Amino acid sequence: MAAMTRIHATDLTELVRRCCEGVGLSEGDSEAVAAVLLYANVRGQDAHGIARLPNYMKRVSNGLATGSEQIRVIVEAGPPRPLHAGRAIGPAAATKGTELA
Repeated sequence: MAAMTRIHATDLTELVRRCCEGVGLSEGDSEAVAAVLLYANVRGQDAHGIARLPNYMKRVSNGLATGSEQIRVIVEAGPPRPLHAGRAIGPAAATKGTELA
């Protein structure tokens, strides 16, 4: 059986954030992705956690996904406020959408 290595959540958050910035996401989007992925992991939802990071990095690197800079509000009046997320990576889009709501 392979030995398990434990990494403190704050160290892992920093690593994920730096990886995201390394492929071109903004500081805010990188923090959002790190927060969402780690939130999933610490609650036992590993399939929705940092295991997704390599795929996110590939998608951004290949131009298939972006940060939240392209998100725009489609209808300004009243709730709900539908958004067009462009090709924003999921956690960054969700975080930005929550801020715009």
